[in-house]
Amino acid sequence: GGFYTFESFQRRADDFRQKWFSSWDRPVTPMDVEREYWRVVDGGDLTLRVEYGNDLDVSSHGSGFPTSDQGTTPAAHVGSEYVRDAWNLNNFPTVEGSLLRHISCDISGVSAPWVYVGMLFSSFCWHNEDNYLYSINYMHHGAPKTWYGVPGS
Repeated sequence: GGFYTFESFQRRADDFRQKWFSSWDRPVTPMDVEREYWRVVDGGDLTLRVEYGNDLDVSSHGSGFPTSDQGTTPAAHVGSEYVRDAWNLNNFPTVEGSLLRHISCDISGVSAPWVYVGMLFSSFCWHNEDNYLYSINYMHHGAPKTWYGVPGS
């Protein structure tokens, strides 16, 4: 894959989606996307390249959630009511009642969130979460996403 800013990745992803569905004569639904995804996966005869960025460190890329150290510019105050909110993923490890409060160091992806970016048809392998912990995800931007939960049994 390439190296992108969030904005350039979004342009690439939007362009790929627009080209993929350019011949469709109606709006594309989430079910259409899912059917196309499985058609590509099951077909085996179609070659395409999609890109996905995973485990991006929030200290260098940001988390998409406001933090108290974002400065004093007017833009920094957008969403400032969420700086201390319990559902702000930056705060999750310190929320009262969280078992993560007992971890004395930052563990990326556990006590410090990671950022992921994907485009049409990108996938993330089915897996057990780190240390078999639960996961929480927040989609800040983009088209609807389809999740599959697979029971351990």
